[in-house]
Amino acid sequence: MARPITLKPVKRGSSWDVSLPPSLSPTGKRKRKSFQTKVEADKYSQQQLQQFRNEGPHTIRFTSKEAVDARDAMRILDEATKELTGVDRISLANAAKHFVNFLKERQAAKTFIEVWEASLESRGFDTFSIRHKNDVRGLSRKFLEVFGKSLIPDISPDQIERFLNRTFTHKTQFNKAYRVIHPAFVYAVKRGYLSADPFVGISQKKVAKGKVSVVSIEQAERIASLCRGDFADCMPAIMIMMFAGVRPLECERLEWSAIKFDLDEPCIRVTKEVAKGSLETARPRTIPMENNLISWLNLIPKEKREGKVIPPNWTKRNTAFRAAIGFSGTQDQDILRHSFASYHLAYYNDENSTTASLGHGSSKMLFKHYDAAVERKPALRFWGLFPD
Repeated sequence: MARPITLKPVKRGSSWDVSLPPSLSPTGKRKRKSFQTKVEADKYSQQQLQQFRNEGPHTIRFTSKEAVDARDAMRILDEATKELTGVDRISLANAAKHFVNFLKERQAAKTFIEVWEASLESRGFDTFSIRHKNDVRGLSRKFLEVFGKSLIPDISPDQIERFLNRTFTHKTQFNKAYRVIHPAFVYAVKRGYLSADPFVGISQKKVAKGKVSVVSIEQAERIASLCRGDFADCMPAIMIMMFAGVRPLECERLEWSAIKFDLDEPCIRVTKEVAKGSLETARPRTIPMENNLISWLNLIPKEKREGKVIPPNWTKRNTAFRAAIGFSGTQDQDILRHSFASYHLAYYNDENSTTASLGHGSSKMLFKHYDAAVERKPALRFWGLFPD
């Protein structure tokens, strides 16, 4: 059994000395303190003993080396917490608890590729359109190459922002990559793999948007000609985009059963499953069909109006069609939808009708991008494009 600490003053020459063991010494080493009188030595001795009693018996278990380590740890904690948080001190016990939690988080941590695959499954990746899947794969490929094997807590906001800025120099591409990659980190936070979303401090780029591009009447006539010739297999999808304003991604999901020819007012019903966005955010809509669109779609025999409106090799055929018209890359991806909106507004001058057909929540976007894009005279020719 260890002997009790007494700290009894000892007379040495003309002074009284109190010897502190390493466990009580502020340096972690045995320390001797001298006083001129026994009264002063006794007072100091009692103060140290009282402090020892207050701190508990565990104090005596520190070796000299442990005491030094503990005091070094306190110094490091004091400096760090004051600099980083403004707090004067955090106890060793609290620091130890934080470290244990850190170790537990590290043990349960997932790599980014694991989180990425799980997040895609939770978002219903299998239900994405072909184009959307390709976009997701293309925009995430380099990020997966760089960070795929990294534990997700190790990926810092600075690393993410530097990667996006370096890899996607065009503002639009930067924003697309942001929207593709960010949901994986949101998923990680929800699942408890991350304590905070590293994208919170990263902003998307501001992209100035002006009036949209629309097809000219000459281009529209050229499209009609191609749909009666080399691209007859693509005709239903192309005409639905141009004369009903259906988005390309929506058109890839659209089936003939959604096209109602036999109603008093023939229409196209874009359900939540087809409309842009997730099932939670998608806005379904019913689009009245114009007479010229009905005429074009009636070229397809009833017995062949089954399944999807796009042909099986749509991606390849659509790329060839766009090249034949002279559309440029992704810049003109929605040009047929934009043309519908512009010509529809010019012809009917009914913002509510056009807005409803487009599936917008308000007419704000309509007037920001489409108003005055075309005049009424060319609009008359546009809606007069019937099959020969």
